[in-house]
Amino acid sequence: MKIGFIGLGAMGGRLAAQLAGIGELTVFDASQRAMEPFTGRALLGASIADAGASADVVGVCVRTGAQVADCVDALLPVMKRGSVLMIHSTVSPEDVRAAAKRAESHEITVIDAPVTVTRYETTDVPFVCMMIGGGHAVDDRLQPLLEACATDVVHVGPIGSAMSLKIINNLVSLVQIIVAEEAFRLATRG
Repeated sequence: MKIGFIGLGAMGGRLAAQLAGIGELTVFDASQRAMEPFTGRALLGASIADAGASADVVGVCVRTGAQVADCVDALLPVMKRGSVLMIHSTVSPEDVRAAAKRAESHEITVIDAPVTVTRYETTDVPFVCMMIGGGHAVDDRLQPLLEACATDVVHVGPIGSAMSLKIINNLVSLVQIIVAEEAFRLATRG
């Protein structure tokens, strides 16, 4: 399997590290420093397009919807027909659906595959729950990749539904933090 991965920050770097060795991996990040740990473990792309050229699957884990759109712009012309673009970034469901619509004419399948941290055992094992929206037809092809980088995979529904779940997950986590902080404040008053 030829794998491309764009975005090697805190989450993306750990995801990509799990993929080294399960196929031919090409990585790219705007920061040269973020790519350094992949020297000797993956091909280092000089651009987004380098990471996606002729790839079977490309993962994107960047910060914003605008960055995802930039990645889609660069990837669609170079990815081969029948390949899969997995968007791991937490962006709006509309951003993912727009990417999927644009990819249709290229015969590229886009799935939303946001991640959330589950457990840290060591840096050498999967550590995320990956939520999948759309793309059930590509499950068998993606199975080695999913097993390599996720402790749990949850198929949510159609394209965009996994992003909705991730946003809800983030909201629930934020509410838990706020409730815990308020509980600590109340406890210190008593």
